[in-house]
Amino acid sequence: MGINMGMLAFDGSYIVAIKAAKVYRDFITLQNEQTPINLRIAITQAYYSVLIAQRNKEQLGKNLLVLQDLRKETAAIQESGLIEKLDVDRIDLSISTLEATMKNLDRGLEVVKSLLKFQMQYPDDQDITLTDSFEDSYKQAVVADNQSVTQHNIKNRIEYSIIDKGIELADLDIIRYRKGYLPSLTLIGSFQRTFQSDNFFKEGGFWLPTSVVGFSLNVPIFDGFAKEANIERAKLTLEKSRLDKSEFERAVGLEVKNARESYFNAIETVKDREKAIMLAEEIFRVAQIKYKEGIGSSFEVKQAESDLYGAQANYISAQYEVINSRFTLQKALGVYK
Repeated sequence: MGINMGMLAFDGSYIVAIKAAKVYRDFITLQNEQTPINLRIAITQAYYSVLIAQRNKEQLGKNLLVLQDLRKETAAIQESGLIEKLDVDRIDLSISTLEATMKNLDRGLEVVKSLLKFQMQYPDDQDITLTDSFEDSYKQAVVADNQSVTQHNIKNRIEYSIIDKGIELADLDIIRYRKGYLPSLTLIGSFQRTFQSDNFFKEGGFWLPTSVVGFSLNVPIFDGFAKEANIERAKLTLEKSRLDKSEFERAVGLEVKNARESYFNAIETVKDREKAIMLAEEIFRVAQIKYKEGIGSSFEVKQAESDLYGAQANYISAQYEVINSRFTLQKALGVYK
């Protein structure tokens, strides 16, 4: 009977492996941090989709009220015999078209709300109310300090940190294979007791203890060039990781530049379309006055109405582009607030 023990006293690969384990834990932690960031991005995009759908519905509701008032006034004029019933029918057609559009918007709103609930893991059978309004989101997006839209630090991007950890792991892999050329030293110990007797079935005899303590040195001599091949593969992996990092830096730089230009262009577009909508509103107002006074045609009113709706849609779309482009710029800058 006996006990044999062994303990690794020195192994270069083992020391590197301990360090690599810590780096790998950091690598996994960063990857886990990226998951909620991606989820937040998806939820925010779905949230904005609900906001613009609600804003479009709100604007159509206002337009519908204007048309209904115009319909009452036109019907009163028609009863007095100053205009034909066809003019009233045209307004009824416009009202009917708006009501159908609003129903379509209602269905579309439910679809984007369902998408938002899905992203949030929110029960689909329960109603959800957004605390922000479209106008509030637009105001927050359009008011930007220079630092928030011009300062660019690629280290804010979590993907950059993940790439760095990957490079560190690849570098440690090369060191690990190189350490394989070093000898390893193992501390060994053995304790045994051997029974000695000339007749096992008779009394007498004695136990002979034996103890051994020493070192076992393992010196690698030749492995068929396996270590060298592993080192070369690890070098290729490291070089690819460095190229990926360089490419990511260039891609992010371009992404930030394009996002910043899109953001400022969107702000300028809103200014232009704001002027257009003011002009369209004035044309529609004048067309209504001329029609009521009998010096304008219903066709002129219809055309002004159509132009106004188009200007309103373009204006809301431009505002949404400011919100979306600001969010895209924040993503590019790595600012997830």
